[in-house]
Amino acid sequence: MLKASLHIFTLIAALALAVGVAHADIDVTITSIDPSDGVLNEGDTATITFNIESDDETGSYDVVIGGDGTPDSGDAISDSDGSGTFSGNTSGSAKISSTSDLDGDGDYTVYVIAVDDSDDTNYASASITITLDSPPGSVTGVRAGAGDGRIFLEWDEHEDNDIDRYSVYYDTQSGGSADDYLGSDSDLGTSPIDAGLATELTLSGLENNVTYYMRVSATDEQGTESTLSVEVHATPTDAKGAAELADDTEPGCFVATAAYGDIDHPMLVVFRGFRDDILMHSEAGRAFVQAYYKYSPPFARVIADHPMLRFAARSVLTPMAESIAYARTHTRSSLAVFGLLIGSALMAAPIGVRRIKKGRA
Repeated sequence: MLKASLHIFTLIAALALAVGVAHADIDVTITSIDPSDGVLNEGDTATITFNIESDDETGSYDVVIGGDGTPDSGDAISDSDGSGTFSGNTSGSAKISSTSDLDGDGDYTVYVIAVDDSDDTNYASASITITLDSPPGSVTGVRAGAGDGRIFLEWDEHEDNDIDRYSVYYDTQSGGSADDYLGSDSDLGTSPIDAGLATELTLSGLENNVTYYMRVSATDEQGTESTLSVEVHATPTDAKGAAELADDTEPGCFVATAAYGDIDHPMLVVFRGFRDDILMHSEAGRAFVQAYYKYSPPFARVIADHPMLRFAARSVLTPMAESIAYARTHTRSSLAVFGLLIGSALMAAPIGVRRIKKGRA
């Protein structure tokens, strides 16, 4: 790949026109290149135009890739206009195919070499640099999870080592191309959102109970963008976390609020933070949340109607919340926090059962 300085040099060379080495009465000038920056993607074609000036000489010219600008050096291009004859002042053009003439990403020097028919030591050449910069491959491993007014996106780090940034495209409608993603709800701005070199992004400020569709792209240091990733979707919900109790018109009914009776209870704040900051950032955590939302509502309804069950549930949930709060203060490991949650649940459950039995005795 081009370094920045080489890229600038190429652009200047293209715009200033390439002037070559002249011998005797022959002079070769490359007058233009299209695209003007000389950078091609895989499948593209570059067109150069050139001019050969001579007095009385006649001869032949060749457009070649590589070599040193001397006769018979370099590789002939596939275009039939890559060779011909000249007499006096002659203008010509030739096409360089990234598929047929170039082999892999990198810089290539294109020479136009004109040789006098009567004296092969009387020649002139001009050169210009073109670059093949294929787009990065598509971003893989894109996954999404939803929270309250937000969506958590993650993706795999790109295998190319010259990635400059990732971009997140989003909208409330499924799309097929980048132009279809015109989302503007997120606090981060309108689609696409520049994620830098991070491999995760939280789209906040979204509307609950609305499905959002997302794709991710990678752009390399030359500004070449990959095709979009596979599309993923997620739906933010107005659940108050792993702790909300909702009535029948809401998305679900959850155990913790049934136990504490207040969606703003400090213990519920702990559970919400645990869900949004820990669980929703891993596949296992998202699966846990989804299972909780799916299976807990019937239990929450029963607990809400029985004071003794609410007391027992608090006996289980309180040490869990305290363990989470402690772990988040003393460790950065999400796995450790998740393990403490499960461990405290296993230890606290028998306590709740004994208290229920004691209350009934």
